[in-house]
Amino acid sequence: GQLEAIPHGRYFGIQKHLSAVAGGKHATWLAIDSEPREFPEGCTELIAVNRAFGFDVSAAQRLIEAMVLVDRRSAAHS
Repeated sequence: GQLEAIPHGRYFGIQKHLSAVAGGKHATWLAIDSEPREFPEGCTELIAVNRAFGFDVSAAQRLIEAMVLVDRRSAAHS
């Protein structure tokens, strides 16, 4: 979904949203974004896309890989 813009960047907008919803603090999330500067360096939840290419095959593959990792982590904690 789309979040309200906040001056501190999109990552902090996501954190604000998660803290406002039930169970959000423990939610697993991924972001697809063309502005990686809006996220902390090394943010593992970010799937950065090149603005010129948009959501291309490379971005789709990285999203799939990230989703597999999320599933593995979930299974390990169950």
